Amino acid sequence: MSNQPDIRKNVLEKIRAGEIKMRPRSSFMLQRILIGISAALVLAASLLALSFAFFSVKTSGAQYLLLFGTQGLQAFLSLFPWTSLILFLLLIVALEFLVRRFTSAYRFPVLRVFGAVLFVGLAGSALLDVTPLHYSIFRAANTGQLPALTPLYGELDAPRPEQGLYSGEITSIGSSTITISKSGPTSKPEESDELESAASSMLRMTQEASQEETWTIVPPAGASPEAFSVGEKVYVGGHDEGGVVRAYGIHMESQKGKNKKHERGEGGEERGEKDAENGSDTEDADDERNGGRGPGRK
Repeated sequence: MSNQPDIRKNVLEKIRAGEIKMRPRSSFMLQRILIGISAALVLAASLLALSFAFFSVKTSGAQYLLLFGTQGLQAFLSLFPWTSLILFLLLIVALEFLVRRFTSAYRFPVLRVFGAVLFVGLAGSALLDVTPLHYSIFRAANTGQLPALTPLYGELDAPRPEQGLYSGEITSIGSSTITISKSGPTSKPEESDELESAASSMLRMTQEASQEETWTIVPPAGASPEAFSVGEKVYVGGHDEGGVVRAYGIHMESQKGKNKKHERGEGGEERGEKDAENGSDTEDADDERNGGRGPGRK
């Protein structure tokens, strides 16, 4: 023990010799403040990056591809915003470094600290995703209020035919096909834009009409075109075969807010027959309650 150098004595001697300069306490306080601000900014950026990925998936309708089996999963993976996810992970690593380097978290195992930081990032992103932040930015970007963000948010709700995702409203129903159309940005200007001139209004309508895309869809096996209704919005997973999209899955959002999906092998015809039977049973019960006069008759 006596052979070990006296650390305290050596430090004091170096201070007297000017080899070590004392730093005022305020410098340490300023350093902590700067580190705290940096950590907060990194955390905020990570939450925005991952929540944007969530919003992108929901707005494009890519999440419905997960209902369509293996083909839908492959299309979903090709559409997922991997750049946002990678950016999120890089920011989480940077945040973990700041936490371990400048706090007492260095006492804990690296994986435990990283897991805690990752959990905070995931939970915060999920909470941010349920707020109207990204939707507000999306609307502003599509109405020209935030032109700088239009390249990022402007095409989020656009169909992705190259990856096998089609979306739009049903415009016509044939004997074995349905036709869907998608036109321009789905986010329209606010009602406060009523002062818009007639010329600019006509120009905007012309531009949106020129951007309209139409596809002829062949529903998957077990899904009859009669199960669909004109005017309803659908998300289709399928492959373009000579100008006709052969669907392997269709998700339909009814105007009444009820979601339906038609997938290969899910028995769409059986479901339709059961719905018809249930409807018939309901009408019979109404007739009985009204003494055989039919519903609503007196």
